[in-house]
Amino acid sequence: MIADNWALKMKTTPENFERMASLPTTTRDGLVTMRARALEGKREDLVAIADRVLRERFPLQAGKERSQRQGRTPTEVRCRDRCASFTTGKDAYTWIINEFCRIDPNALATYARYYPKQKYFSRTLAGLFEGMSRDGSRSSDYVVLANGWYAATYHGHQQKFEVMSSLSGICRLDYEKDWTFQVSNATRELLEEQRRLVEFQRSLDAILAELQRT
Repeated sequence: MIADNWALKMKTTPENFERMASLPTTTRDGLVTMRARALEGKREDLVAIADRVLRERFPLQAGKERSQRQGRTPTEVRCRDRCASFTTGKDAYTWIINEFCRIDPNALATYARYYPKQKYFSRTLAGLFEGMSRDGSRSSDYVVLANGWYAATYHGHQQKFEVMSSLSGICRLDYEKDWTFQVSNATRELLEEQRRLVEFQRSLDAILAELQRT
């Protein structure tokens, strides 16, 4: 069914496309195919829906991420010609997000528009924890960024890396070339997950670049 060109027909509505993309029987590969066919049909609205559903249904995580583990995570970060070292992943994450926002002041607003259901950033503390069991009473669950936005920090490394990759795409920054996030003593599994996510983000960036040329 995915192989058919129904998704390219102009009468295909965004609602029907999203309904098909959200079906439990639609696999990740199937959703990627739907997105590619929408791109071929120059249906930018459908491409945006496929991107959002793909992020929501198939987030890259490492086994539910046992992110609550204790101990420090020494991390080295770089953004263009600026480098820094931190004893915790939380501080390194905060630094790189601030750097992205320095490069593109609208990065977080754009992210929030692309992924409205994800609670990673908000202009208000109440908005960051809206509809969640957490209420923001623990200061360790969030930080206030340099631009005044609030950022959740209780997520695991893989979720944070996914957010960083998405933001870097918005800022048009390439991992390794423009920025890096290196955790000391990272496991092979962690490095492999990061590599997969970087490749996935690059494929999204290529699609967006092609859309902008059409």
